[in-house]
Amino acid sequence: MSSTTPAPKPRKFGGTPAQIRGAAKFYKVFAYITGVMLLLLVVEMIFKYFWSLELFVGGTLADGAAELHRPVQPRRSSRGERTSPWGS
Repeated sequence: MSSTTPAPKPRKFGGTPAQIRGAAKFYKVFAYITGVMLLLLVVEMIFKYFWSLELFVGGTLADGAAELHRPVQPRRSSRGERTSPWGS
């Protein structure tokens, strides 16, 4: 009694057209969000390194006043070289 079972068919990768459209829309939305956040990061870096301004959006000071930017003053070493304002 030799019974041979047919080999299973290979599964196709993918889903229904509605699932594919839903996944594509999800990735498209989050790709735009990621792009906008990266552009905001570039703008922040330009402000920080070209104009020595550090941006704090939505932060407040101890007295409750809004803090939009704070200038970062570069320190000079004993030899007159610029160093990090945080001492490292």
